[in-house]
Amino acid sequence: MTSPAEKPRQFTTIVGELPEGGRLPEGDAQPFESVRPERQGTVERNGVKIWYAVWGDRGPWLAFPPTYQIAHSQLLKATVPYLCRHFRIVTMDGRGNGRSDRPAARAAYTLDEYYADFAAVLDAVPVERVALVAISAATMTAVRFAAERPEQVSHLVIAGGFIESRLDDPKVAAVVRSLNQFILGDYPGYLDWFFSTVFTEPHSTKPFEDGVRYGWSSSPDVMALCNESWLGQDVRELARR
Repeated sequence: MTSPAEKPRQFTTIVGELPEGGRLPEGDAQPFESVRPERQGTVERNGVKIWYAVWGDRGPWLAFPPTYQIAHSQLLKATVPYLCRHFRIVTMDGRGNGRSDRPAARAAYTLDEYYADFAAVLDAVPVERVALVAISAATMTAVRFAAERPEQVSHLVIAGGFIESRLDDPKVAAVVRSLNQFILGDYPGYLDWFFSTVFTEPHSTKPFEDGVRYGWSSSPDVMALCNESWLGQDVRELARR
């Protein structure tokens, strides 16, 4: 591991200069360069503000619950600008990153909170009938919403998702503890490892650069809480509904 003051070599050769961490860079008011939202706003729950936006002005509704907080809604920059030509789309930044608040309390980061944030956003838009598109950990939020409010969901689309992250295996629990130590002790190293694992294409460095920048706008303290919050969850019974 590198020390907290050091940055991996790829940060210099691929990512380049980084702004102050823990917040969005100045000038990043919108997640997409090629399209502007029809409207945007925030919902507030227990003092935590969650940013959301609606893209497109016609067609069926699609909604993307936020995935693991190592990224914010700019993750969808190659998806939403195209889809909003044909659909009305709801995106949001999950608490802990992007344009949403970054509360410091452990209790602020739970699946219950993520689910309630997502439901509050759809109620605020409002959306009567919607297709949910869930990526990675967001699957647990989407499955729960579909199970508890089935009359509101037209389709459920899952990409690279999972519906349980149990810690029954002591080896898995040890890995979780190790990852949190990694995050807190060497956040640049963790971002380098995470996105090098996700993006393995030898000649495609832009996704790696983007991912590091998304993660950089959060913080190690927040990310450690987020990492814990997605673990130990199991929505398989809800999925069987």
